[in-house]
Amino acid sequence: MKFEDNLLTVQDKFYNYDLTDSVIEYISFEDNLKDFKLIVDYFFTEKEEEHLLLLFRNCTDLNYSMSKKTYELNDYELNVSQFTLTKVLVEELDKQICIKLFTIDDENEFLKIVCQDVSFISE
Repeated sequence: MKFEDNLLTVQDKFYNYDLTDSVIEYISFEDNLKDFKLIVDYFFTEKEEEHLLLLFRNCTDLNYSMSKKTYELNDYELNVSQFTLTKVLVEELDKQICIKLFTIDDENEFLKIVCQDVSFISE
């Protein structure tokens, strides 16, 4: 699949899933340290609660950033499960897929992930 087609597919998936108001439950790297895993409580379906696993494959960059204000609002804890997604941007960055996830602060991303592909897996 050509890069442009893959980027459009990933953009469509993020648009169709609409992760706004989903709560981040878990973040980690897979054993190979190139694939990044994010699990969210996804509330856009009729089910009471559905976990959605996002697997970012072949990551070349990952930036985790929390503003001081957000840190203070979280009672000076790094418990990511309290963060609700407010905005998601998907764009191209040097022929790679760049996903920016925002929480409380819509101006600065909470997570910026640069990767080759993204899988959406319902749990």
